[in-house]
Amino acid sequence: MLLQALSLHAQITAMEWMASPFASPHEALWFHRTFLTHQRPLTTHISITTACNIKLYFNEIPLTPNISTNNQLQEAGAIYTFQFDVSNYTRADSNTVAILCAPAPPNQLQTLAVDIYGLHRNGLPFAHRDADNWLCRPSGITITANRECHDCYAQPDDGYTQHIATACWLPPAIPHTALNHRVISHYPHEPLHYHIQVEHPCSVHTLKQGIAYDFGEGFYGYIRLTLRDATPGEHITVNGASFTCHGTTDEQASTLFVPRYYRWVVITGDENFTPDQIQQIEGLRITPSFHHIFY
Repeated sequence: MLLQALSLHAQITAMEWMASPFASPHEALWFHRTFLTHQRPLTTHISITTACNIKLYFNEIPLTPNISTNNQLQEAGAIYTFQFDVSNYTRADSNTVAILCAPAPPNQLQTLAVDIYGLHRNGLPFAHRDADNWLCRPSGITITANRECHDCYAQPDDGYTQHIATACWLPPAIPHTALNHRVISHYPHEPLHYHIQVEHPCSVHTLKQGIAYDFGEGFYGYIRLTLRDATPGEHITVNGASFTCHGTTDEQASTLFVPRYYRWVVITGDENFTPDQIQQIEGLRITPSFHHIFY
């Protein structure tokens, strides 16, 4: 046990930490980097140590519907390490890692350390631990204790793509002092994922200032809307969560990091909102699962 504890301490302290270069402590950030391989490696793993909620994309593939550590992070200073096996998705050229990192209230620390490592086909190990080759930009998502706001008009949701407009990105800030965190949990395997069951409303009710959906039975999770012909910059509110539309022909609006209990869902908006813009509404009921679920 002592050797395991010393090994974990050495792993955490040896990581190169990245922090937000921006002023807002409530905004979720995209972290993005590309690494090259001459041949497809035998194995590739990604280890992420953070006190934040994260979504990981590898070569534009979403590998986590959501990892939420809100329940465990009631004790300030706790950080967690999540490990992912991405060997099946690694290519023999450029590979892109993108992480959407959101503060997990009550903690407002927007810091993380990422270790990309594995084995080449000749059996030699490789690792990318440096923070110098990462880029960072705001996502347009802000998180407070019980509210999530998405501004898709100001920041389109393209931070996970391989080709990005680098002029809009900045290098992450590098903390000059070691983070004084106490590691209270370390997951050596894949983190707990959610099984997502899609629910549909059983009735619809027109309101004076919007529309309400009754799902009949309450559930814990998220709401996902599919919108059509929204006006660029149009603002809508879904049970307190707010969305600013980017105005493409079809777009989806969904919370990502703040699950809530739902039965009645009330949707209102500004003067540009009309209920017929809603093409579909889905409830995403979440339950723990030990298998990857993509949606």
